[in-house]
Amino acid sequence: MLARLWTPLGGSVLSTNATAGVHVTEWDFGTIQYNNNTPTPTGCDALNNPAFQILIPIIDAFYDPPTVAVVCTWNSCWYKFGIDLFELQQVVVAKN
Repeated sequence: MLARLWTPLGGSVLSTNATAGVHVTEWDFGTIQYNNNTPTPTGCDALNNPAFQILIPIIDAFYDPPTVAVVCTWNSCWYKFGIDLFELQQVVVAKN
């Protein structure tokens, strides 16, 4: 299974498509690696594994500047969308 996050922010590789300035981060989070002839585990085998957690800043999902200044720490305010890919993997495995 593959997960991809497209973002205008740097820090990841540039997308291979024709969209200029779009960066993409990709996770292979199945029980074995995607498109691999040998059954190699991905390492996505437990909850709370930082390598398989996606934290999406709110500003990347919604652009609506605040009208009132809000004081908060980086971790408590900006990262609101947390996705644990192990949970998604388990849902897919249970359905198949």
